Amino acid sequence: MLIIILAAAAAAPTTQPSDAQITGAPILDISFGGDVAFNISVGGGSPSSMRPGSVFGPDVSHYQGTVRWRDVEAAGASFAFAKASEGLHTTDDQFSANWAGMRAVGIKVRGAYHFGHPEEDALAQVRHFLSQIPMPLAPGDLLVLDIEAAGGKSPSEVATWTGDFLGGLMKATGLPASRVLVYTGAWFWNSQAGGSSIASEHPLWVSGYVSAPPMPKGWAGWTYWQYTDKATDCGPSGSAVDCSVFHGSLDQLHARAGLLS
Repeated sequence: MLIIILAAAAAAPTTQPSDAQITGAPILDISFGGDVAFNISVGGGSPSSMRPGSVFGPDVSHYQGTVRWRDVEAAGASFAFAKASEGLHTTDDQFSANWAGMRAVGIKVRGAYHFGHPEEDALAQVRHFLSQIPMPLAPGDLLVLDIEAAGGKSPSEVATWTGDFLGGLMKATGLPASRVLVYTGAWFWNSQAGGSSIASEHPLWVSGYVSAPPMPKGWAGWTYWQYTDKATDCGPSGSAVDCSVFHGSLDQLHARAGLLS
């Protein structure tokens, strides 16, 4: 059970809010059925404000340059995500180093993400995405569709495209839906995909830089929550990065990622 205590409720934004819009936001206390408890001072954007026991990790791309993954592991990150590709032709030149670096320092749960473009063929983008990732995938490896651009398509077209991409990804890799995530936010999904439930069987990695993430329609709850893009001790030393928390304990994280039978 998720228990949230807030000084003030946050209204759902129509676009991704910035940290500047939430300066002085209340501290959020969360507990998960007694398994995990932490608090986040949202304006600070730092996992150091969480109580011991929270499960967090960064997501990175070429914008961070060379990531010192030993620093990430030392900060206590239990998982991490890295951008692999975008659209039909774009690749992230740091992905190979990031993918290998996570595993080399003992980060057991790692994810690769693709920034989707619904105006371009879904299955061709699946092939482009997978061409960047060493095979076979191992237990603990996750794949993610980052869907936050409509490319001029209608909400029904964006929803259909999302289903085609996710279905193609599972068919090509044999991964269950539990290891194929969707990254999005209410600020995009509700209007640009019509709040469709087409991806409801996939874990939601929700984006929301407010004191409690507004839920996109189509999911009952979130599995990961990217709560800031300005964390200073979640990832590369001396660099502010996106940081997320997992909705559960470390054992639950490992189980969802296929590490526990």
